[in-house]
Amino acid sequence: MSQIPPYQKIANALRDQILSGELAPGDELPSENQLAKVHDCVRSTVTRAIEQLRSEGLISTAQGARSRVRARPQIFYLATGENFRQRQGTGKPNDIAEAEAQGHESKNAIVSVGLTPAPEDVAERLGVDSGTQVIMRHQLNYVDGEPMKAMRCYYRRDFADGTALAEPRLIAGSVANLIEAEDGPFGRTIARFVEDIELRMPRPAEAEQLLIPPGVPVARILRTLYDAAGEPLEVLDSLLPGDRYKLRYVISVPEKT
Repeated sequence: MSQIPPYQKIANALRDQILSGELAPGDELPSENQLAKVHDCVRSTVTRAIEQLRSEGLISTAQGARSRVRARPQIFYLATGENFRQRQGTGKPNDIAEAEAQGHESKNAIVSVGLTPAPEDVAERLGVDSGTQVIMRHQLNYVDGEPMKAMRCYYRRDFADGTALAEPRLIAGSVANLIEAEDGPFGRTIARFVEDIELRMPRPAEAEQLLIPPGVPVARILRTLYDAAGEPLEVLDSLLPGDRYKLRYVISVPEKT
């Protein structure tokens, strides 16, 4: 029967304290010297245990300071048409309205807006050839001051050229409201959206932008928005760090015939 390495025993004990709430977000961990004394081991063993927890995204470490339990906002992401309409009714972007409804402060920031060749999976959803020039709006969503989600919104040029979607600024209200405004440039009715989810590890640039610790995966959600005629209007490519979101999808099932 294999024995659990000493560093793993320490990591398991600390992890249990963190997940149970005994060590709350923001709490300092005991010093490495204290932990070595408690567990009757050398400090290097404790250092290895701390590194294990850091790689799992449970703690943060800084030079010259004690490790702390990571304090991070947790957003409950609910995917239903009813919830979409409710959040749209606030007149704010869906991600901001969702975070505020859960007691958080939230804002979006523009990274860039401009023409870009459509990635293959985006082009397929927009109904254009791969590499076709489309308008892309790259934004970051912040919750309680921390980068929470990266978003790239793609639009066909024949749809978005000459509108606020092509301008390098935040859109007043929400894109959904702009699309459906009777006196706006589109006058479309949003009928449905389809989401495809990919789970993977973040790329270096993504981890840097969203401050994702080692060992934490991301959920990439590609959401295609359609109007009442079935025309795709927007592809939203969102990147959600796995340590900050809980996802729930509610699916209405038609009556059995």
